Amino acid sequence: MREGVRIGEISGLVPEGDTIHRMAASLRPRLLGRAVRRLYLRERGDVPEALGREVRSVEARGKHLLIGLEGELNLRVHQGMNGRMRHYAASAAPAGGALPLLIATAQDAFAFPRASQVELFRGKPERSLALARLGPDLLSEAVDLEAVVARASAPRNFGREVGEVLLDQRVAAGIGNVYKSEALFLCEQSPFVPIGSMDRQALQRLYTKAATLMRANIARDRRVTVKLAELRDRPAAPPELWVYRRGGEPCLKCGTPIAMRRQGEAARSTYFCPRCQKVS
Repeated sequence: MREGVRIGEISGLVPEGDTIHRMAASLRPRLLGRAVRRLYLRERGDVPEALGREVRSVEARGKHLLIGLEGELNLRVHQGMNGRMRHYAASAAPAGGALPLLIATAQDAFAFPRASQVELFRGKPERSLALARLGPDLLSEAVDLEAVVARASAPRNFGREVGEVLLDQRVAAGIGNVYKSEALFLCEQSPFVPIGSMDRQALQRLYTKAATLMRANIARDRRVTVKLAELRDRPAAPPELWVYRRGGEPCLKCGTPIAMRRQGEAARSTYFCPRCQKVS
């Protein structure tokens, strides 16, 4: 990849719902209504059946990017923990090689150098099991938070810790480690209590807060949850996040050192203030 050929990149943030919605928004004006000149998948090589097909839709579903082509051919991309998207002029697009995905029109090319999942399938989006299993997208304009709370408080979740359930994409799509930790802190909720001990109002506050935080960051290159007006003190260079990746640093509200603990079968990191969130 030669210097100077890349037009832009969306990266630098753990890809959660806000990142994927921002990717979709940046792709729409450059893909919608245009014919595919090349579709390359590392697992399949060039895909001839995609050539000439018009891009009909570009949308985010939680942490999944969905690109729909005419003839009900769909491309699903999951960026994993470190995914990014690079934009090139079509004439300067990389060859493919080890790239998980490259899609190009006559004008533009988009590479996904670290995508963890790429699926090409025909039919309605729900034909993809990964999409069919998703809960409501928290960034959807029509999201039904009562339905989300009903999923979270289903009997199968009674014994699960709330921090683990917030990451369950079958309950609500879009939340990752960052917004899990930030929403729990701002709602002064311990991450380690079982869902069965929480009332529905507390659960709705959590999902509402996570959605609000994500929505506020869709248009930003940096993820920010801290508001200066909410700080006890006004440091010269205030942190952009309340607790995430601030282990050992003082809580911005009470001064207690921020802690980190692993949760769930996947041992995902959860950052929290033991005092503000009443964690024993």
